[in-house]
Amino acid sequence: MTAALFSASHAQADILDDIFSITTAARDRATEARNNAANARDRATEARNNAAAARDTAITARDTAIEMRDAMRAGLEGLSGTIQDAIEEALEDLEREIADELAGREAFLSGGAGETFRQQLVALLQNSERLLNGLNSVSGMQAAQINLQQEASLIGALPVRSLYPVYRTTAAQSPALLTQFNQLLSGAADDIDVIRGLLTDSPERIEGDLVDRELNECAYVLENLDELRRAAGNLSKFSVAAKTLGAILTAAGTTEIHKSGAVWGWVGVSIKNNRVKKIGLLIGGIGTSVGGLVSDVNTRIRTCVAVGIAGEAREREIEIIENQKLILKFLKAQQPDYREP
Repeated sequence: MTAALFSASHAQADILDDIFSITTAARDRATEARNNAANARDRATEARNNAAAARDTAITARDTAIEMRDAMRAGLEGLSGTIQDAIEEALEDLEREIADELAGREAFLSGGAGETFRQQLVALLQNSERLLNGLNSVSGMQAAQINLQQEASLIGALPVRSLYPVYRTTAAQSPALLTQFNQLLSGAADDIDVIRGLLTDSPERIEGDLVDRELNECAYVLENLDELRRAAGNLSKFSVAAKTLGAILTAAGTTEIHKSGAVWGWVGVSIKNNRVKKIGLLIGGIGTSVGGLVSDVNTRIRTCVAVGIAGEAREREIEIIENQKLILKFLKAQQPDYREP
């Protein structure tokens, strides 16, 4: 009986232990579940906060994008207005230029200025031919003769209206320009003849010292010094005028008129006049050649002037010596016992 009671007590203790273990495990699971629920609640709160922050960020980004888009639209509208104004001004300027061009052309054709200008161009070519051949002759290239008669004949046969582009860039701007330049050009051809002897006259060598030989080489310069200086001065002025006029004509030789930039869908209209440019290159080339020649002439004049001064100084020294000899001779005649020191 005692054994039975002991067995029953032991079984009851085991049951209590099992109940305690189960209760403890249940409590632990409940605690873990509570903790998990708290963590889930925290994560949900964090997610809610993140969503709110993202919403605020999206609103800020959207506002910034709207502001940027509005600013860009305002800038484009302002730029479009500026460009539109520029296009309208360009069109107005073009219309005025075309109107002025047509009015000037009609006056040129009907007012008699066309034929007068034609004769001025022919004279320009004839004087240029004479001057260029003079330059070739001075430089020893007599065989390289230039003939501009074909061009002169072409200008004489062209319709008057085809001469207007040249007229517009020369006589229309300054009515006396071509007339005055033709006078300079004709005078330059005469001045080339004056300096011809300076460059082509090579006298035969003579016996004597260095001064004698240099004086012989500079004889033409010293005999025609004033005329050579005058000619060199005139040619220098002509060179500047020719290069200036040549540059003006060359720049005006290609004139481009655009209705508007191609980016706006307008077709550019290009008006080119190479005839003006060719005349400008011819005149500018003549001015450059004459300018180089004048530089050489002035150098030769300065050299010969220095030689002339040296020759005059030597002549004075010789004269002084001769005078001293005469004085000594006179003294000897007056004093027979005079002895030279």
